Amino acid sequence: MRKPVENISLLQEQINVLQLENQILKNILDRSGISYTHEIARISEPESAEENDPDQGHGLSIRDRSDHG
Repeated sequence: MRKPVENISLLQEQINVLQLENQILKNILDRSGISYTHEIARISEPESAEENDPDQGHGLSIRDRSDHG
């Protein structure tokens, strides 16, 4: 069994590796013209009514739906 100090050291090392990886990924997004903070905000927003329309597809017949799917 590891000593608590060893566990803390291993956890800190893993945190450091993850922080470095996170920064690398953010840099890749930035070079690709994608804003990390904008994407996080967009993902965090609830879906708009337009995206989650309960009447979506209303007015299509079963034949119309099967022809397109």
